[in-house]
Amino acid sequence: MLIAPGGYSEAGVDQAGGDNFAIPLAIAHWRSQQKPPVKQPWFTGAEFHAYAIDHFLHQRWVIPVPDVWLLGVALLLAKGTVMILKLQRRIPLRRVWVMLAIAIYGLVGLQLYLAGIVLPWLLPSVLFWCLYNL
Repeated sequence: MLIAPGGYSEAGVDQAGGDNFAIPLAIAHWRSQQKPPVKQPWFTGAEFHAYAIDHFLHQRWVIPVPDVWLLGVALLLAKGTVMILKLQRRIPLRRVWVMLAIAIYGLVGLQLYLAGIVLPWLLPSVLFWCLYNL
């Protein structure tokens, strides 16, 4: 049991500067889907701690991989791909193969998300595509 003063106006924590945080986008989406939609403009510290305790008890942590790491990997892979494709000039549908590789990377990222690892997709994919087209 978690006892906390979230949203309790008499405790003085329902105003700016109290035990309130900006609502995470996922929580705002969930609240907008409820009937009637919840219009609470804050995310209380008690709710934050309740979600953290739930993740701790269920051992379900999400580990984000930094964008910079995968930008470096995308840079190296794009350069290597360009060098290989320049050596083999007769490969038909080269752009289709590159788009397929980006799509497969996205699917692998979704599967890793189920294991609790978040891979950035958009920025490394755009960098790979731009370097490939240079």
